Amino acid sequence: MDQEGRFDKLEKEFVREWALRNPLVGTALGMHEECDDRMPDGTLPKLQEDLRFLRRYETEFSQIDPKRLSARREVDREFVLGQIRDWLFDLEEVRIWESSPEAPRVLGEAIFQLLSRNYAPLAHRLRSIMKRLEALPEYLEQTKTRLRTPAKLFVENELETLTRLPGFFNIVKEVSRENIPKTPERNLHRLLETAQNALERYSDWLIVDILPQCREEFAVGEAKLRRILQHRGIKENPAQLLAWGEAEIERLREKLKEIGRPIRRKVPIEDVRELIRQQRPDNFDGALRFVRDQVSKTKQFVSRSKFAEMPPGETLFLAETPSYLRHMLPMASYSPPAKFEAKREGYLFLTPGDCDSDKLKEHNFAALGTRAIHQGYPGLHLFSAWASHHPSLVRSFARDPIVSEGWAHYCEERMRELGYDDTPPSRFMMVQEELFNAVRVVMDVKI
Repeated sequence: MDQEGRFDKLEKEFVREWALRNPLVGTALGMHEECDDRMPDGTLPKLQEDLRFLRRYETEFSQIDPKRLSARREVDREFVLGQIRDWLFDLEEVRIWESSPEAPRVLGEAIFQLLSRNYAPLAHRLRSIMKRLEALPEYLEQTKTRLRTPAKLFVENELETLTRLPGFFNIVKEVSRENIPKTPERNLHRLLETAQNALERYSDWLIVDILPQCREEFAVGEAKLRRILQHRGIKENPAQLLAWGEAEIERLREKLKEIGRPIRRKVPIEDVRELIRQQRPDNFDGALRFVRDQVSKTKQFVSRSKFAEMPPGETLFLAETPSYLRHMLPMASYSPPAKFEAKREGYLFLTPGDCDSDKLKEHNFAALGTRAIHQGYPGLHLFSAWASHHPSLVRSFARDPIVSEGWAHYCEERMRELGYDDTPPSRFMMVQEELFNAVRVVMDVKI
């Protein structure tokens, strides 16, 4: 077999086997028949098997001569080796799995990805949800073996996730009442109650047995941070990144002052920011309507201005962030189309806020307009929808925030340069988001 044929065979094997080993990954890719009814194996031996699996495929892909591949396959080989090494680095070096309980988030994702994605009739998806709920208690017990050096902050965060899951389960119950017959509905409710009882026992275990022995320190430390930066191809050391972040904060604050002068002269930028934050919808439903309208307008503008073409079959849906994730995703997030689904459907999630809270102020008109560009058109959704059409199988695993977020931020600025919503409030909130990211650089290093 020539090198090209060998790579094709190896690629198909690797993608299918990795998805079967990680059924939530398989569902996200659109491998519904093989993966939707299953929960992951949460045991420590399974994680060790994953490490052996990845090392084996790293060796096999490395043995393929790149000079005897086509240009596209040469890039695929480079990509898959980089991806496998990233996963190995995270599992072997960063090791978050042994300090943070993963079960609450995994459970929420296991149910939500089936509930939210409209790839099959809801009754069919609810049956798969029931299968996963049946496996939940065993999965919870399995994951206990991985939590070997728990960090207090991570455990407390997942305890908050656990307090939010019952509200999410109530939504599943409400949906089932109108979409499945009475007998399956009763079975689903029974499984949800069993799941809730199992989660309460798991929560008690975290509070009674784990929290008292948690370590206070959760940071990776400077030595490991240096290894992370080196692994990711970042040449700057932590001190250089910190200096860059602090300088960027000062530069962007000056830029905000300049943008803010036409809005309100001779006042601090904090007052300008508060004035913009007051210009918001009256409630969260209004925020959803505004974003839906903005998504439609940005899509039309992208096509009309010839900024980019629309990929075939793409659609962007807007929904609320599920309750179990709202403390982790306070503003908005995006879920890309599935590689193996016929329709290229992406999902923009907006996190609710109350009229009397500062959170709804963050859903001001200027910020929401920016999110429609960043998460939707021509940002993450357009980027991901086109990526899902690429023939490569291994590149379906690509989730590089440096590339995708870089594209989305570029789109925010380029759309203004082309004349879309080029107003001082809009530019102010765009730069505000840049400032937030610069602050995150400083926080990453200092934490």
